Amino acid sequence: MTFSVAVAKSNPSSASPDPPAAARCCLDRWVGYRGKCYYFSEAEGTWNNSQSHCSSFGASLAVIDTQQEMTFIKRHKGLSEHWIGLRREPGQPWKWTNGTEFNLW
Repeated sequence: MTFSVAVAKSNPSSASPDPPAAARCCLDRWVGYRGKCYYFSEAEGTWNNSQSHCSSFGASLAVIDTQQEMTFIKRHKGLSEHWIGLRREPGQPWKWTNGTEFNLW
């Protein structure tokens, strides 16, 4: 089974400087970390279906910017496998859903 990890930027206008308040601007069942909100879906699906599901929340599959963010996701995802926003077309480099190339941090 493969599930998805959705990520959305938290709303900067409603966030305050203190971290607990910043975490509260994520929707219920979403987890805040460094200005992003994560949703660890329990719905099984393909990469494309998972990306569409994330889009319905105004989010995308997770674009992981740092090794610390990867560690956070690994810690929170549990034992299940989850889709992230990384894919590769034949003969092309790995790219995130935002169009940037994967650079191994």
